[in-house]
Amino acid sequence: MAVTVAVVSTKGGVTKTTTAANLGGVLADLGARVLLVDLDPQSTLSSYYEISSRADLGVLNVVQTGRIDGAVSTVSMAEGLSADLIVSDDVENKLHDDGTAVTVKLE
Repeated sequence: MAVTVAVVSTKGGVTKTTTAANLGGVLADLGARVLLVDLDPQSTLSSYYEISSRADLGVLNVVQTGRIDGAVSTVSMAEGLSADLIVSDDVENKLHDDGTAVTVKLE
């Protein structure tokens, strides 16, 4: 069974990225398969862990196409753990221009 957890707030500086990164680490430590998605144009979550295998594409392509093919990187965590990560590549802030949330159904 897949479970989706979103860490969301319109206020900045309330530890959203730290919470998501640590929650992902704890879940990976418990044996769960983890996919972190960095929607922040500042790419903070994408730099939280070392990327051991970087995909060619990022979150902007995922939102534009609705597909994750070629966008899933692998990050190394403590004690040999790893998780998947879709990096933020939205340097022009295209995903947030109108202030609305973005929802995409992935195949």
